[in-house]
Amino acid sequence: MREEAGATGGGRTILAELRGGLVLARDVRGFRQYLVVRALLLAVELAMPVFVLQANAHGAAAAGDLPVYVFAVALSAVIASPFWGRFADRASETVMALSGALGAIAGIGMIAVPALLPDLTSSYVMAIFFVLLGIAEAGIRLGRKTYLVDGAPAEERALYTAFSNTVIGVLAFAGFAFGILADVVAPAAAIAVVVALALAGTLAARALPPAERMTEGQDATARPD
Repeated sequence: MREEAGATGGGRTILAELRGGLVLARDVRGFRQYLVVRALLLAVELAMPVFVLQANAHGAAAAGDLPVYVFAVALSAVIASPFWGRFADRASETVMALSGALGAIAGIGMIAVPALLPDLTSSYVMAIFFVLLGIAEAGIRLGRKTYLVDGAPAEERALYTAFSNTVIGVLAFAGFAFGILADVVAPAAAIAVVVALALAGTLAARALPPAERMTEGQDATARPD
């Protein structure tokens, strides 16, 4: 393989990149909306351990039940790929909205079945909601990636991606709050918060502009001196 010489000039420091990302978040409304959607839907991506706690609290997560949930998560991955792939390239914002709604439905099911139909609370019934959550997680991941790749200007795509990943990475540390809430109150309480955030994320995703219009009317390449 012949390797061409790489660029050696124009390097940017971490602080300069952070300033640039903050400018984008301030000036590009579509990008700012995208960050809000990602932050809200992060709850769905962090919900799986809380689902396990809820199942365990109602006697549906004994050691012998774990293979059922492992299979459920694997099945969700198999289903999600072709399902979301058909929509992501056409309307990635719709994929995020539908995924948020599906995550909320999964959470409602995890709360409602043990509370209203305790006789049906088994690993096989609860696994249905694990499948739905797995599909929702996959849709959120695919939708957010596709939206940003399609919407960010090519010359600043790395900055858009790095800044959004950093912001969401910092927020992910707050995920421990779900564990605290589940331990202090009940797993169902933590799932109720996930449901509320997922529904808010769904509404926020529906308000997103199409990816190709994310930076429309904005100075999307403005950078601080």
